Amino acid sequence: MNIRPKRSFCFLALFFFLAVTAFVAYRVFEEPGHAEFKAGKAAYWAGNYKSAVEHYKLAADQGNLKARTLVGIFYRKGLGVEQDYAEALKWLRPAAEQGFGAAQSELGLCYECGFGVEQNYAEAVEWYKKAAEQGDAQGQLLLGAAYGLGRGIKQDDEAAFYWIYKAAAQGDDLAQYNVGFLYRKGLGVEQDYAEALKWYRLAAEQGNAEAKAALEELEADE
Repeated sequence: MNIRPKRSFCFLALFFFLAVTAFVAYRVFEEPGHAEFKAGKAAYWAGNYKSAVEHYKLAADQGNLKARTLVGIFYRKGLGVEQDYAEALKWLRPAAEQGFGAAQSELGLCYECGFGVEQNYAEAVEWYKKAAEQGDAQGQLLLGAAYGLGRGIKQDDEAAFYWIYKAAAQGDDLAQYNVGFLYRKGLGVEQDYAEALKWYRLAAEQGNAEAKAALEELEADE
């Protein structure tokens, strides 16, 4: 007796079940405020910052921490809204306290620069650490810079290189430029001009002007 048709039917039934389960799971675990966030992103890329921030606010009100962080950044930079550091903190702090890495690094930046809060390097470093440990590239870069400058934490070139390299490995062009600089100067790592050129090129390819200038200078010396 040929039972292949029945077996094929079972496989089709299983495939359909798995597909439906995956779709349901996607809907269940979809980011809150997904539709508003998507609309905000589209408005941002269209250059309509005012519309973008309005959509991000709606997404944030639905619990989207990424959107909440972006609203804070918009207020810090004055994109689509009047620049307002106090308002930026109002949006950033809750997301940071809920453990969102990007918000933590932004809150740290506010403490470092005194944006809407009393300048406090040590407090900035604490937020950078939280963000960096979650893999946030900006947090890693800023923590590395804090180590390099000895600002809010004991100066440590090796720790500076460690964290800046992590950010660079994620594709952050400013971090890539700084890794190139550290290799060039031999700070926290053995001096290596070939590695310096490599990282300057990576940053320059992303349009980093400082990297382009450094690259031209190094290549002229070769």
